[in-house]
Amino acid sequence: MNCIKRAFLHDVRKAGKTLLLFSILLVIGILLLTCFSIRRGTQIAALNIRQSLKGSFSIDAKASDGQLTNEVLQNIRQMPGIKNYNGRSSSYAEYVSEDGAPLEVMTEGSFDVADGFEHAGKVVADSFSQQDELFTQFGFQLTEGRPIVDGNEHTAVIHQWLAARNNLNIGDTIQLRLNEQMLSEETTASGDVKNTVSVKIIGIFDSTRPQPETILLSHAFYQNTIFIDPKSFSELFPKNGSLYYETADFQVDDPETLDALIEQIQHTEDVAWENCAFTKHAADYEHAKGSLQTLEQLVTFLLFIILAVSAALLILILALWIRSRVHETGVYAAMGIGKGNILLQHLTEVCLIAICAFTLAAACSSGIAKFVGEHLLKQSAVPEFEVSHFTDAKQQNQAEEIVELTQMQIHVSAQDIVLVYSAGMLLILLSVSIAAIPVLRLKPKEILTKTN
Repeated sequence: MNCIKRAFLHDVRKAGKTLLLFSILLVIGILLLTCFSIRRGTQIAALNIRQSLKGSFSIDAKASDGQLTNEVLQNIRQMPGIKNYNGRSSSYAEYVSEDGAPLEVMTEGSFDVADGFEHAGKVVADSFSQQDELFTQFGFQLTEGRPIVDGNEHTAVIHQWLAARNNLNIGDTIQLRLNEQMLSEETTASGDVKNTVSVKIIGIFDSTRPQPETILLSHAFYQNTIFIDPKSFSELFPKNGSLYYETADFQVDDPETLDALIEQIQHTEDVAWENCAFTKHAADYEHAKGSLQTLEQLVTFLLFIILAVSAALLILILALWIRSRVHETGVYAAMGIGKGNILLQHLTEVCLIAICAFTLAAACSSGIAKFVGEHLLKQSAVPEFEVSHFTDAKQQNQAEEIVELTQMQIHVSAQDIVLVYSAGMLLILLSVSIAAIPVLRLKPKEILTKTN
């Protein structure tokens, strides 16, 4: 008679013990399934929350002398984990019409109009003008036309006041010019600067919020701001003959990868990264991180406790049962059945019961896991956070949506069931082996002697 048949007959014959072990393994299976499903649900919820909180980082390359080129930026944006990006540069220029007549700019309310800036304003170059902080944080809104996007050349988006004051419309061309007061002596001597760049107006915007009163110079007024494409800026302020950016913002899929991405970027060549400043924007994630880790650590701790208690309980019960079967073990040994075969029978007896118990546990654990998960989530006191634009360093004023951190989807999956069967079988193997060692290490004659 093989060990499987002997194991089956033993389980049927010892119905009381079988029912007790079945109940114990059923409880263990339900507890393990609950922990596995909650832990997986917590990990998925944490990933979704991290993605919703939109972590980002900025590179300030103003001191790199134009080393943050378009080629470098495109290489960075192609790295796994980078979601959105925007390259940015800014300076000042004089505005003139297509025929060379100076444009009228806002000077009313300024403390002073600097020499050479009577017809000048701030020039901002963006890969995507709608992602500039002036649009995402300070209330700029496109009212007509279209924004600047990556790949545009010689295009501009101007303020509604500037357009109305100078009778400018979509499709008109203006010139951006650098006069002597805007150029340093070193720049003038080098002769590298292209004094004039022509741009075509493709959009008109308006500022919906008042400008801070600390702005005293007219060329820094919102009304005198013009957005242009990076190529036009690089032609007006050339460095190394390449299209470049002074700063760049990158949004990532997962805020947890920020440090790894920054480290990866700093190991790339062709840029003196020691001259660049990196800034992370993940305040909301850092606030939520502690609560998320607390919940996951709590579930992991409970999982280890359940495994340890289950192993101790099984070892104790099986040790008592195997000791009560010393005579049976001695008879098997005397009949020439090997110790390995006897151990395999004990394992098979428990495994047959475990298969039935874990199958029933899988059928009734979903509701229990959901209930326990919701209770643990409340105990962890995970707060709510506002989702902000990725260019917002403060991340508390410009909320797009509320991320609810008090809910997570918990259900028993096939992966959880496989984990329970795997962990359960390893637990049974360990428990049966340890429980059987005191008896199986004896010789057949010694085993029979102990029964007398």
